[in-house]
Amino acid sequence: MKLRVTVWMALLWLLTSAAWAGEPLDRVAAVVEGEVITASEVRAKAGPILERLNASGSPANPARIYNRVLDSLIMRILQRNKAKQFGIVASDRDVMKMAAGIARKNGVSPQDMPKIVAQQGGDWEDYLNQLRDDMIKTQLLRRVIRPLVSVSEEELRDLYESAKESDEGAEERRVGQILIALDERAPELEVEKAYNRAEELAQQLRDGGSLATLASQHSDDPSGLNGGDMGWFKRGELLPEMERALFELTKGEISKPLRSPQGFHVFKLLDVRRDKSAHAKPAQQKVHASHILIKLERDASEAEVEAALQQIQAIRQKIVDGANFAQMAKEVSEGPSGANGGDLGFFGKGEMTPPFEQAAFALEVGQVSEPVRTEFGWHLILVEERQSIDGDSFEAQRDALRRRLLEARTKARFSQWLRDLRLRAYVEKY
Repeated sequence: MKLRVTVWMALLWLLTSAAWAGEPLDRVAAVVEGEVITASEVRAKAGPILERLNASGSPANPARIYNRVLDSLIMRILQRNKAKQFGIVASDRDVMKMAAGIARKNGVSPQDMPKIVAQQGGDWEDYLNQLRDDMIKTQLLRRVIRPLVSVSEEELRDLYESAKESDEGAEERRVGQILIALDERAPELEVEKAYNRAEELAQQLRDGGSLATLASQHSDDPSGLNGGDMGWFKRGELLPEMERALFELTKGEISKPLRSPQGFHVFKLLDVRRDKSAHAKPAQQKVHASHILIKLERDASEAEVEAALQQIQAIRQKIVDGANFAQMAKEVSEGPSGANGGDLGFFGKGEMTPPFEQAAFALEVGQVSEPVRTEFGWHLILVEERQSIDGDSFEAQRDALRRRLLEARTKARFSQWLRDLRLRAYVEKY
């Protein structure tokens, strides 16, 4: 009851504030957990999409586009609200810092970004809102979804072998799709209905229908509002059942409806190109190292930093004078590996924090480093062994393959998480 009162108070404020300002009343398009989305907000987002479709010669049904845009605005609010519950926020300062970084990466001044966005037909505030949503999504994926996802060693080996045995391992494929969302637990009648709808859309594509138009009007995936274009993919970057079908398509071909936890997908292979990085890879260097850590808090004072430095310098002197490194690590190291004598095992470049990695790879076998400062504190590093691995071997590629599979599964799990969030939310469309 309290929620409904809040909703009507929000509506009353919207109507009275517009009236006091002498402006025409803006129709309410939806109320999402007490937050109002107005029709003008929907029109502002839908307008450029309709213009783009009309300019491409693929006119769309405005009502369907408005409904898709409204759904995207609803999900934006739900995602932000849920993120707040996990303590995830993107401050104005963080957003502006990200915008400035994008500007510098593209060789333009941060001050010129609003003008550049406007020249490309965009709205600056909407651009910043999209950056905010991207930052929030990244944190949700990392903190909420990724811990729920795993990849087995067998799956990694299967991916490695499938790419190795075929030239497809050197290919990237640009994919377009239409998704008809369906709950995994949907009854058989709903499954059949969704399949038939997906098959009908697939046939329209085969008959020459525009992917941009059909995806914008019918796809339940966020890519729909961008004409269904999902971008470029390598092996391991899509769910296995999707990938097998996709890599059997020829350019321009349309897939049959494919079932996943998200629903039914219809894919169109838009383009194929050779992965420029898919050449013989150089040998990968790894080191087997141990370390001793004296921890420091991120906000440690200069006096605390100096005291910790003196402590680890004294430890290093004992080791130089003959003390056993592993035994010293067990006695004094404040890192989790201390109980194992500080043993970190083998690691390659890109797996450790940069100052630690730079120092470790500069050491000779058996050499103990000078004190190394990282965000965790002061370290002493001992290199036990060095190893050179064939760059094309499974061992060298394991970490990259794991990242690709984890990313694919995390994205799929996130899509399901969002749909569940939508089903549980209080939303009223008008």
